Amino acid sequence: MTISSALKFAQAHKALFFGTYTSRCDLRLPASLQCIGLQKVECSSEWLCSLLITLATLDHPVECELWDVVLQPCEEARGDESHKHVSDLRSEILSRDLSNIKILVNNDSMALFEILRDSSIV
Repeated sequence: MTISSALKFAQAHKALFFGTYTSRCDLRLPASLQCIGLQKVECSSEWLCSLLITLATLDHPVECELWDVVLQPCEEARGDESHKHVSDLRSEILSRDLSNIKILVNNDSMALFEILRDSSIV
């Protein structure tokens, strides 16, 4: 990323993401962000949970558009540590005030429902 594009991103009100994301979300989102769009994204539950936690740290309303987002299955069946991480992140989501996040979804799934269930996300 060039300095010019880094400055533009730092002042951005909307960010769009495409592609595949795994592990924890380590994006440094601009404080001015008002809308984040995930379009044709495949991601882990861990990545999406950590993104929502990051969005909750912004002190203003944020829209999160999930257009054709596919959540990768959890590795629980293989006894992988990632399931523990997702459970921890899910507990953190439930303990936080996420009412500043508005979720817009065009294709929902049971995995997405499980992540958002009982949270304060609108």
